[in-house]
Amino acid sequence: MESIRYYLVRIAYWLLGHMPWWAIEGLSYVLAALLYSVLRYRRRVVARNLRASFPDKSALELRVLEWDFYEHLVHQFLSSPKVLYQSRERLLAEHLTLVGVEQLGEDTARGARAAVLLLGHLGNWEVLTAASYAIAEEGMQLEQLYRQLKSEALDRVQRELRSRHGAITTLKGDIGRRMVELMRSPDAEPRAVAFIADQTPTPQHIGLWTRFLHQPTAWLDGAERIARKYDLPVYYIDITRLSNRHYEARFVRMSAGAGSTAPGEITRQFASLLEENIQRDPAIWLWSHKRWKHSPREDEHIY
Repeated sequence: MESIRYYLVRIAYWLLGHMPWWAIEGLSYVLAALLYSVLRYRRRVVARNLRASFPDKSALELRVLEWDFYEHLVHQFLSSPKVLYQSRERLLAEHLTLVGVEQLGEDTARGARAAVLLLGHLGNWEVLTAASYAIAEEGMQLEQLYRQLKSEALDRVQRELRSRHGAITTLKGDIGRRMVELMRSPDAEPRAVAFIADQTPTPQHIGLWTRFLHQPTAWLDGAERIARKYDLPVYYIDITRLSNRHYEARFVRMSAGAGSTAPGEITRQFASLLEENIQRDPAIWLWSHKRWKHSPREDEHIY
């Protein structure tokens, strides 16, 4: 049964991957209207998150932002297979512009065995797999961490597509072991390890709290702990939407070597950069995520 599901998902992705752009645009609008007005998919979560994050916006401005979010979300989902089926040349010419990636070459020249890339659920994060080409030219291989999907068939197809352009996919729970192997193997190719670091942590994995978008917000600090342990360079990937088909990813160096940073410094800086990024174009962040499920205890400090 699972193999049948797998081939059905592969066929669906292939059809989306070869659908003309005008059809994707039209279908995105129709499905967004369906999710927004009929099915009302997570409308309460989205509205609550936006209202709390932008208290100065009027009710009309928030409704316009809501709709922009749904339209972007559906377009991202439908267009990801289309984008990932493109050639290297078309990907880098029409869908992803990279700025500052040459800094990774400076890191490898200094002998860095790895670099940590921090990003949020902004834009179309699937498109960032195309960055593997430019990163490889700087002497590193892109390694993306992911959380396993409940559907085995969908998870398998997603991993195949993400690795189609040369990126390695690694389960989040395996990254500690992978880093030990990498640091102990002098012949291993240096890695640029990408962490999508804005998920809601479980209570036992909360690293620290900051005030983020006007709300006390819990953060994972696993990426920071790895960077500090191995004294790795750390980058924030700043995302700009040029269009729903084309994004710019700018590599912002946060630290040339995190070993000398204070505990929590990298995570707090990430939260600040992410907030600035969201405020420039709020609709491209994942507002349907239940980001603020936890509240700090009275004895917990909020930066």
